[in-house]
Amino acid sequence: FAGGKEGFSKGEQLKGKDGKALKPGSASTVFATIQEPWRESVGAKVKSLRALPVMVKKDQVADSEAYALEVTRMDGGREVFFVNYSDGKKNIGKVTTNANVATWKLDANGKVRDPRYTKGATFR
Repeated sequence: FAGGKEGFSKGEQLKGKDGKALKPGSASTVFATIQEPWRESVGAKVKSLRALPVMVKKDQVADSEAYALEVTRMDGGREVFFVNYSDGKKNIGKVTTNANVATWKLDANGKVRDPRYTKGATFR
């Protein structure tokens, strides 16, 4: 990825087939990679990736505090992956959690399904 590439405005996303470098030009840059099986053997599984805003109350937190990525598969299924590098509850869309790590699926209506998160954490 071109994490050090010049000419990108703050908040602009660099797009790649299997990953993204998010918010170049900010104080920190998060590199997220999605690895697929060898394409020659099974074909692509990931259709798109999208960074989701992580909020504390009405303020978006820095990528260095928490990060969420929505993966849309070729079959239309969606799953969110979340990492919380700092203490406290974070809001990601309809979800509020203080988990260190969490993942959940979204159905066609955006309803949270099959949440999995750090043992002892809250998730609602």
